[in-house]
Amino acid sequence: MSLFPSYPTFLWITWCKILFIVSDQFWKTRLHRFHKPHDEFKKPYKS
Repeated sequence: MSLFPSYPTFLWITWCKILFIVSDQFWKTRLHRFHKPHDEFKKPYKS
């Protein structure tokens, strides 16, 4: 097979990897931002 039929597949895989990494980083930072204040609110109630 020539390069052209496999090229879009390669592009698609690359885009999927990039999107996966970006979304993973996005959710990690978002979850950290969301959970940190929540933990800070829990601490005063405990002590």
